[in-house]
Amino acid sequence: MQYVAKITKRGQITIPAEIRKSRNWSEGSRLVFSVNSDNNIEIHKEVNLYDTDWGNYDFKKAVAQDPELQMGDYNQGREGWQDNE
Repeated sequence: MQYVAKITKRGQITIPAEIRKSRNWSEGSRLVFSVNSDNNIEIHKEVNLYDTDWGNYDFKKAVAQDPELQMGDYNQGREGWQDNE
């Protein structure tokens, strides 16, 4: 199936609704455009590792709002939280 879209002066296009619905793309979805070796363009939705069943976890906002997460001299390794004894 083929679809035609027109590029506006601002470089915008409208992705046909059938494609958006089938790919689960909605307002605010971030799309990644890649040019493959055949010079074709591939489009896919950007993966957000902080998307959860309860919503999108905004890590940067959480750090900005939680003083405990802002501890610059925290002396722990990458293993996770440890109790200081």
